[in-house]
Amino acid sequence: MRSLLLINFMTLLIYVMLFWLQDYGFQQASTIASLIFLPHGWRVVSFFLFKFKALPGLWAGHIATCMIYFPDFAETPITYVMTSSASVAGLPLMYLLLKRLGWDLFAVRKDYPVIPWTSFMAMGLIATAWNGLAVSAAFALTSERAFDVNIILQYGVGDTIGMVTFVGALIAYFRWQRRRASVPELRQP
Repeated sequence: MRSLLLINFMTLLIYVMLFWLQDYGFQQASTIASLIFLPHGWRVVSFFLFKFKALPGLWAGHIATCMIYFPDFAETPITYVMTSSASVAGLPLMYLLLKRLGWDLFAVRKDYPVIPWTSFMAMGLIATAWNGLAVSAAFALTSERAFDVNIILQYGVGDTIGMVTFVGALIAYFRWQRRRASVPELRQP
């Protein structure tokens, strides 16, 4: 139970910190979508690492950032609850659907000792497409905004760049670890 609480607390904390970094480092005119969205990369990586265990922390992190960074949260909380739910549920729903159809992108292959990065990226791209559609639909259903293709495209670009950043960092880290373990002078005593 403690490990589950720790996973969710750290997932929430990392999500909020990335959103802060996002807000601080990538100021933009649009308050709806960003052309680089680092927290989406964390959504994909945390689902990959912890599967369904991290979902409450992701959702809480999403709600927390909405409360902190969007001044109209108190006026339209249902919009932000729906967009948070859509953003967090997209990846697990797509994963379950594809697995049910016989395409388990996170299954370890016999010819490859870990999950291929292409499967990981494919899952992230599917989640990116879902996120753009679902969030735009949530805004259209709960606010005065119309269903906007530009928002979907902005989410697609921003989420993809954020995901590529995190997946790239994860791949680089594991390659560094593997190299460090195979080179005697890099090993720790």
